[in-house]
Amino acid sequence: MHLAVAQIRSRRRPNARQQMYRRYASSMVEGHKFFSDMIDRSAYVYVTGLYPSHLRATYTDVLRQITRPFTKPSSLDSRSGHVILRPEVVQDMQLEKHAMIREVRRKIRQGFLIEPSRGFGTRRNYSKIFMFKLNVDNLPYEPCTINIDGSVKQGW
Repeated sequence: MHLAVAQIRSRRRPNARQQMYRRYASSMVEGHKFFSDMIDRSAYVYVTGLYPSHLRATYTDVLRQITRPFTKPSSLDSRSGHVILRPEVVQDMQLEKHAMIREVRRKIRQGFLIEPSRGFGTRRNYSKIFMFKLNVDNLPYEPCTINIDGSVKQGW
């Protein structure tokens, strides 16, 4: 009687970055310009729950891979947005430390709301978040712009 010997195949463990970023995993490494560019574009999605407009196809493709649809409003002020970043991506990119996100959170604590769009045909630039307050008559006032570096500009 001859016993068959089971041969165990050895293979590398799956790479967490490979699973998160798929074919862009080699570019999504700290220190690469592509990674820092993606952090800024992802910060916009994290704040607004929307994709920025007028992006190159590569950036849009990466955003599609690292986000998922969300049924409730997904913006930080819970008023708009339909996509959310995957939690492991938020942690990998350290988005909670991003200057724009910290400033937007500070403004939301002060009573500001996010303006998801400035109107039909306008661009949603990933480097700017438009915010405003509502007065007692529900009319917007005190508009401000939060830039990608966390600086605040009064007005739009």
